[in-house]
Amino acid sequence: MAGQGLSGFTQETMLRHHLQHNHYPPLPDGLVPFAARAIELANDGQWDEPITIVTDDGESTLLNGGLEVPVWRLVEDLHLDGFIDNPEED
Repeated sequence: MAGQGLSGFTQETMLRHHLQHNHYPPLPDGLVPFAARAIELANDGQWDEPITIVTDDGESTLLNGGLEVPVWRLVEDLHLDGFIDNPEED
């Protein structure tokens, strides 16, 4: 789902909206690039690939300093299955 989605919005815009409006409390914009990377890797079937999340925006103290998680966990925790072309793991 690179570029523009069916709705005409970019993936970045859709992810930002999803993270802020489908989670309580809203998740920080700083997670958008990591969510996009998780989607890319999941679509390539690399569900166990680690993603290192580093934010310094002060919005999420849990993530400050970095956190390494596998793609499947980020997809699950951020509810990204709707962005995955084939959400079933191999």
